[in-house]
Amino acid sequence: MSEFIYGKNPVREALKANRKIKHLYITKNNHEIIEIAKKKNIKFEIVSSGFLQSLVIGVHQGVVA
Repeated sequence: MSEFIYGKNPVREALKANRKIKHLYITKNNHEIIEIAKKKNIKFEIVSSGFLQSLVIGVHQGVVA
């Protein structure tokens, strides 16, 4: 079973709280989340909004962890 965190604020807070993130998918326009991931040495993948929509139901704001 997979658990996703999505939306800018929930993902940002998870990153700041050092939650274990297996995969981080981001659209290219989310510069703040990309910078946090880089600083914390968390690998991420730039994907399309359509890909994120296939992962979650709801407003992902371009970020799914």
